[in-house]
Amino acid sequence: MTAQPPGPPERKGLASTLHYYASFALDPIGFVAGRFRDYGDLYYSPTSDGGLFVLKHPDHVREVLATRASSFSKEHTAFTMLQRVLGEGLLTTDGETWTRQRRMVQPAFAPSRMAGYAQVMTEESRRMSAAWSAAPGTRDLTDEMTSLTLRIVGRTLFGHDVPERDIRAVGRAMDAFQRSLSSPDILPAWLPTPGRRELERSLKELDAIVHGLIEARLADPAPAVPRTDLLEMLVTAVDVEGRGGKLSVKEVRDQLVTLFLAGHETTSNALTWTFACLAKNPECERKLHDELDTVSACPSEGLRTTAQPMT
Repeated sequence: MTAQPPGPPERKGLASTLHYYASFALDPIGFVAGRFRDYGDLYYSPTSDGGLFVLKHPDHVREVLATRASSFSKEHTAFTMLQRVLGEGLLTTDGETWTRQRRMVQPAFAPSRMAGYAQVMTEESRRMSAAWSAAPGTRDLTDEMTSLTLRIVGRTLFGHDVPERDIRAVGRAMDAFQRSLSSPDILPAWLPTPGRRELERSLKELDAIVHGLIEARLADPAPAVPRTDLLEMLVTAVDVEGRGGKLSVKEVRDQLVTLFLAGHETTSNALTWTFACLAKNPECERKLHDELDTVSACPSEGLRTTAQPMT
């Protein structure tokens, strides 16, 4: 039998499972930090489908994602859950499917394209900064950063073609998906719980919007003004290193939803924590604003924070 890294005992029975979910829900950061403290930078968590290796050291991450990537697969219930919403995009596939998609999506992230996306990010950030300067006061940064990243990801993915109400509908679907991932789901699969019904409704709305956008682009392949958003890059991508094919409508949909999730919720959380850390470290915040005022034509005065106790 192959030796495994240290880790917690396998969960057995309803009581053990409920205790696990309750501990994680009440303090997810403290829960995982406690396991790293108890078992080290790499631990093994046994599960009913074979177990999960959990790691945090940069060297270990590089080993998995780069040096020996071909030795690992994405066969786990976590990816099965992700596929319910993301389909077969870059995040949930591996092997030849992943390689083909990676080849075709890569041009959308060339340096010249990134410069265009950065311009959108700058414009939306300045818009938010101006609004804050015009109406100083206390703000909920979680809401503000969520709104900011929603506008940015909407424009970079879809350009100016999508009404804000549709972008927000996609955002609501992503929120419902995030809640479904963080909530224990130990009831029979056939039971239509409120959370499952909410997720199903949100997914139907999301697919209707995204498929509509894709079909509209395919119906107008030669616009008067060239488009530079990610949707255009995906519907026109050709696998020149493979068999010369294009992405199917489903593949384009899966990539768009994956990129929407990656560019929205995770980024807004990172920005919120950045503000929190800056508020507790005034000297670092001062250096940041000095740099921003040096490299940007828009002073950063509207973004200065006031340190408050963390709750």
